[in-house]
Amino acid sequence: MREKLDQWLCRQQEGGSRLANVNPAAEANIFGDPDAADVVFTSGADILAVGINVTHQVVLSGSDREKLASSKGKFAQYLTGILEVYFSYHCDAYNTNGVYLHDPTAGITRGLTILYNKQKRFEEVTKWSNMPTVKVAVTVDAPRVVKLVMDRLVA
Repeated sequence: MREKLDQWLCRQQEGGSRLANVNPAAEANIFGDPDAADVVFTSGADILAVGINVTHQVVLSGSDREKLASSKGKFAQYLTGILEVYFSYHCDAYNTNGVYLHDPTAGITRGLTILYNKQKRFEEVTKWSNMPTVKVAVTVDAPRVVKLVMDRLVA
């Protein structure tokens, strides 16, 4: 199991973030199975957590959708057929003319800025004191991710 978790990419709601998608304090993956999240985050594997606060920085816009529709790429054509539902949802839920690219963003690790403060030592010893560290993405090069996704889809 450890080998399978070697570089586990997780979308998670990081503490203190203002964004959630189940309720004001919960991200869907963590909310849906907090016990599994606990196993993953305390496994000691090389974890990179990509929170919804990061994935919300990457938006496939209405003009991107039009480019997909005019493309000859078979994946672009397939997505064009199903994107209407997602654009409608995002318009209603987030008042935006675009869709957040959660999964592609979480799956692309290059270009992320990582905050890793392993040097910090806390005086109080708690049950968290000896837990493995987890890297957390704090931002993403959103235009670069959208370009990468678009380039792959329209090819």
